[in-house]
Amino acid sequence: MEGLDLVPDAWLHLTTQGLVLADDVREDDVRAILDVAAERVARTPAFDLTLDRPEVTPEAIRWEATPSESPAEVRPALREAIGSVWDVVPEASNSFAPHISIAYSNATGPDTPIHAALNAAHSRPTTAHIEIERVELIVLNRDQRMYQ
Repeated sequence: MEGLDLVPDAWLHLTTQGLVLADDVREDDVRAILDVAAERVARTPAFDLTLDRPEVTPEAIRWEATPSESPAEVRPALREAIGSVWDVVPEASNSFAPHISIAYSNATGPDTPIHAALNAAHSRPTTAHIEIERVELIVLNRDQRMYQ
C-alpha cells in the first residue's frame, strides 16, 4: 500500500527496552548488562502472546501484544540489569506498550484507506499465537525506512 513500508518477516520484533545508540555504548558495558540481564530474565518463564487485529497509529500499523503483562514482567528485569551498570536507565519506566510493528508510515495523509484494507483483510476474524522464549540484544537501525 502506498505510504507504508512493510516490515519483512526477518525484522519483526517486540521491542522491550532500548539502550542507546550503538556508537554511544562501550562494549564492556554491554557485556556487563547482558550478564546481569541473563540472570534476571532467566527467572521469567516462556510465555504465549496473541496477535489479533492490527492497530493503526500515526507512525505505524502494529499488533498489540496480549496479554501485555508477560512482556511487562521482562522489562523491569532488563531495566534492573542496565541500572546495575549505569546510573541512568534510558526510556521512561512507564512508557512500555508491547507491540510488534508490521509497517511504518512514510507519508502523511488520511488513514481511511488503511482501515479499509484492514477491514477487507479481516472480514474473517483470525488471530496468531506465538511463544516468546528468549530475549535478545539487537542492534537496531532505521536506515531504509524501517527498523532492521
